[in-house]
Amino acid sequence: MQRIVNDKDYGAKASAILADMRLGDKKAKHIESIKILIVGESYDAALKMCDDYLSAIPDNAEIVLKSALIATVLNNRDKAEAASAKFRQLKSADKRNYDINALIDGWFMDEEDAGEAIDKLLSIEDRDMLIPPIKNKIRSLIVETGEIEKFEFFINRECRVPGADVGTLERELISFFLKHNKPEKALEVLERRPVDSLDDNLLYVKILAETAKEEKAIENAGYLINANPNDLRCYKAWVDAWISFVDRKQAKPGGEEAKKYLDRAESILMYLKPESLIESEPKLLLNLFRMAVLTQNNKYALETHKHVLKIAFTEEFAQSVINAADELISFYQRDAAMDLLQAAWKDLPSNYNIPLKMAEITMDTDPETASKILDIILTERPEHVRAFLMWTDCMSRMGKPDLAAGKLIDKLKDPTLDNMIKRQLQAKLELLSVQGVDISSYGYEMQPIYEEPEQGEQESFEIIE
Repeated sequence: MQRIVNDKDYGAKASAILADMRLGDKKAKHIESIKILIVGESYDAALKMCDDYLSAIPDNAEIVLKSALIATVLNNRDKAEAASAKFRQLKSADKRNYDINALIDGWFMDEEDAGEAIDKLLSIEDRDMLIPPIKNKIRSLIVETGEIEKFEFFINRECRVPGADVGTLERELISFFLKHNKPEKALEVLERRPVDSLDDNLLYVKILAETAKEEKAIENAGYLINANPNDLRCYKAWVDAWISFVDRKQAKPGGEEAKKYLDRAESILMYLKPESLIESEPKLLLNLFRMAVLTQNNKYALETHKHVLKIAFTEEFAQSVINAADELISFYQRDAAMDLLQAAWKDLPSNYNIPLKMAEITMDTDPETASKILDIILTERPEHVRAFLMWTDCMSRMGKPDLAAGKLIDKLKDPTLDNMIKRQLQAKLELLSVQGVDISSYGYEMQPIYEEPEQGEQESFEIIE
């Protein structure tokens, strides 16, 4: 080799060829090193390596492209766009120009353009660009917008990638369908694959419960408990199915299986320790409390109640809390119901259904307290009609129907008031008139309120959440 390099005619050319070979080898090693850092999700280090390499050899298109990709996921838009423009100069005919532009546009798009951002990110064909942050961005945007068909497309495409963990991806799709109230589609996916793992069986139980087959779900969850007595998920599946039945039927599971269900419920209540679930499984803890109340396991209900009050409540719990309060009331446990609602309201101050339930519970026996609760809502949301109507009922119960009538008339004088709301208010005013309030003394005359011409369905006046 040295003889060739030293040759007077060919030595210079040989040296240049060897230098190019060494440089090519160095380029390959650098690209491989960057890929390793990307796979390891060490993006800051990968971008630094790109910068170091490009400072010496700025025209390496592959490194420029990697720089654009990494700068994007590090939220450095200026650097990403500069690298993308550089790549376009170096490789104007490369179809990856479209992909990197779509990636940058989709990644940095405003929240209100989430649908367009999803379309751009889903249009990327270069698999090397679909690194974990990009996939996670696609997932989060689709979950945020609830675009079911796009998520199905995304997961099915991921399943076709060689070496993909198809089972995990399909379970993710099933869970997505369940979250968006599409249990039938979830069942379609589950039925096209073998249900041979515990994860699959747990999903099957959940699907059964959400397709009004709770008793079958309870039975299957029981088998899972027998086979996996130390797996908390199996107990959770059984309790969730049992509660799902109660919520749908407004009654406990009965019939020939009633005794078996009750025995299983008792054994679960004895097995699970409520204090260990406050942070790890708060929804399960709340459902266990409801189950204890409904099965009249007073000892466990009393023990669980104090732990339930320590839960950090989120919107996910709101309806379950209200249901639990109704169940407590049905068993004459008003104070426990109020304690639970108060704890939830503290964590969810903008969910007005919770204080409305508190006012509803106290209205008959303590209308003054109920009116104070409703005053809080009306101070924050004076347009909340349900709270206002309940407040007028409180005034009547407190012996102040004239005050209620005056406030109703003030509301009815609002020219911007929707006719549907006017009918609600006037009906309440007519009731007060029947009860002896002289409406004419307020200078108000009852007016017929006609239906407005249909221009689409009217929105309900009641603020649900």
